[in-house]
Amino acid sequence: MTTTRIYYEELLELFSKMTKIQSDEWRLFFDTKAEIFNLVTRIKNFNLIGLSFTSHFYDLISNDKSSDLINDKILLCNELRYELSECLWVTRLHYGGELGYYSYKINHALLNLSISELTALKMIIKTTQDSFLLPNLDFATVQQKDDQQHTFLIKQKKNSKKKAKPTSEQYKHIETIFNHKLELYKSYIFANYSFLADNFQFYNKRIQVYITDAISSDDYEIRIHTYPSPNGDGSITIEHKFYDFVPSYGFNLEEISEKPLSFYVTGYEYKNDNLESITESVFGQVAIHHELKNIYISNANNYEINELVRFFYNIKGFKLFSSSKSENLNLLTGWKGSDHYVLLVLHQYTSDLDSMDEYINRILAEEKKYLELKNWHKHYKLVVFSTRAEKTIEVLFQNNGFDIVYVNEIIEEQFKVDNSKVFSWYVKSMLATFKVNNKQIEALNKGEALIERLAKCETGEKHWSDYEDICIEIFEFLFSEHFVNYTYDIQVETQLKNHRRDLIVHNNFKHTTSFWSKIYTAYNARIITIEFKNYSDNIKANTVFNSTKYTKKQTGSAIILLSRKGVDEYSFQEIIELIRKDVLVISLNDSDIKDMIREKIVGKDCLYRLDFKMFEILKKI
Repeated sequence: MTTTRIYYEELLELFSKMTKIQSDEWRLFFDTKAEIFNLVTRIKNFNLIGLSFTSHFYDLISNDKSSDLINDKILLCNELRYELSECLWVTRLHYGGELGYYSYKINHALLNLSISELTALKMIIKTTQDSFLLPNLDFATVQQKDDQQHTFLIKQKKNSKKKAKPTSEQYKHIETIFNHKLELYKSYIFANYSFLADNFQFYNKRIQVYITDAISSDDYEIRIHTYPSPNGDGSITIEHKFYDFVPSYGFNLEEISEKPLSFYVTGYEYKNDNLESITESVFGQVAIHHELKNIYISNANNYEINELVRFFYNIKGFKLFSSSKSENLNLLTGWKGSDHYVLLVLHQYTSDLDSMDEYINRILAEEKKYLELKNWHKHYKLVVFSTRAEKTIEVLFQNNGFDIVYVNEIIEEQFKVDNSKVFSWYVKSMLATFKVNNKQIEALNKGEALIERLAKCETGEKHWSDYEDICIEIFEFLFSEHFVNYTYDIQVETQLKNHRRDLIVHNNFKHTTSFWSKIYTAYNARIITIEFKNYSDNIKANTVFNSTKYTKKQTGSAIILLSRKGVDEYSFQEIIELIRKDVLVISLNDSDIKDMIREKIVGKDCLYRLDFKMFEILKKI
C-alpha cells in the first residue's frame, strides 16, 4: 500500500469516526478532532496530498472548546466529505478504477449522520467537482436511510486496473540505466561548466525515482524528484515499489520533509523498453544545454545578453555591431546582404510605456542616421526580449514597425538543427567573467512551475480550489519580499460570518515609496484583500461590485482581483465608479500574472504594474 493511500484512508476513517459521534460524547469528539489535526498536519508537512481546508476548519479542529458539539461536528463533516471527494479527481490523486469504491465509502460514512444532522448539513453542503458523488440527503424514515447506507456498503467493491507490476529484473534494469546516464550527466557538466555545476537540476541533488501507474494499460509513469543534498550526496534512488495510488505531480510520494526542488514525469513503455530515450531526454547533452540556456539567460547582465544576440545573428550571416554604450539601451546595428538592420535588445529594463517610447524614439534617431549613410535595399527594425513581454508593449513596438523576437527563439533555432553544442561553446567562452545568482535560479524554477500550473488549471467552478491554491503561491512569489514580514491568511470570514475573503495580507510594507505604501495612505489599506475568480469569461460588473463587500473602514478599501480573462469594458466602468467612492479594485488576468512572473524570474520588480494599473483607473476619473 502506498504512503498516499495510507494517509487518504486514515483521513477517510477519521471522517467516518466523526460522523458516528453522539451529542454527549464530548471526550470522543475532542480526541477525534486531535487525531484529524495531527493527521492533516502530517500530510501538509510531508507535502503528500493537496488539501484546501478553510481556516475555519483549522480553527475548529485545533480549538479545545466547543459550545455546540453537533453544530461543530456537522461543519467538520462538511469539510471532510468535500476534501475526500475532491481528492478523487486527477487534480489531487492519480489511481486506477477506484472512483466508485471510494465514493461509496465516503457516502456510506456520511449516512452515519442522523436525519436531522443530514438536514442541517444539506443547508451548508460544499459542492464537489461532480454532483453524482453527493448522495440524496432527504429521508422520511430512519429505515430509508439505513437501506441506502446498506446499498453503499455492498457496492464497495474495488475495480482497480489489472496491470503487471514491474519485476525485480525490470527495477534493476531501470536502476542500471539511470545510474549510468546520471554519471555521464555529472561528468559532462563538471568537465565543461564546473563552477556552474550546482545550478543544474540533477547535479549534487538527492534524486528519487518512482515507477507509478499510468492511464494506458501497457505503460507506467516514471517520476523523478530532486531534493536538497546538504552533504553533497548526489546519488539516485530507484524505489523498488509500484505506486498505484499517488498524489498529483509535484507532491511527495513518501514521508519527506522537503518539497521537491524539481520534478520530471514521463511515460515508460515497458514493452518497448524506451528507457534509453527517456534518460537521454533527462540527462543527455541536449537536455544539459537546455538547462544551461536557462541558467545563462537568467543570470546574464545586459551586456552579456547583447553579445549573445549578436553572436547568434552573426553565425546566420549577419554583420552586427554594438552601436550604443548606454547601460539602458542595448542597440545592435548592421546588415545582411543589402538589407540594413537595427536591433533593440531588452533584458533588464523598466517596461513602462514612457520608457518604451523613449527607447523607440532613440532607435528611430539611430535609424535615420544609418539610412542617410547609404541607400539600403530594405530596412528592418527588431526588438529582442529576453523574457515574455507584456502584450501592450509588443503592440507598441509593432505599431512602430518593429518585428518581435525572443532570445530563447534565437538559440532554439540551433537546437532544432541538432546544433545545441554551439550554444555550449559560446557559454564556455564567456565563463571567465560570468556570474551566477543562485536566488535567480530558484526564482526561475519556481516561476516556470507556477506558469505551467496556471496554464494547466482549467476554468470553472470544478477547479476553483486548484486555481486558488496556485494564485496564493503566485502572490507570495511575486510580492512577499515587499513586506517587512509577509503575514497572510486564507479563506477568512468576517466576525459576522457573512463574508469570506479568499486571501488577506497584512500591509506592513517595507518602502514608503512603494505601491503598498501608496494604497495604505490613499485607501487606508491596512489589510490587502485578494480575490480569485476562476471564471471562463470576463469578470462582470456585478462581480466587481460584490467584491467591495470586503472593504471596511478599519481595514481599508483596496482589493486585487485575480481572474482568468480579466474585466470587460462594463466592469472596468464599475471599477472607475468605485474609485470615485475611494474604493480601489485592481484586476489582473492570466496574461498579466504570467508576465509578472517572468519579470520576477529575471530579477525585475514587477510591482510597477500595479502602480500602472492604478494610474490607468485614476486618469479616467
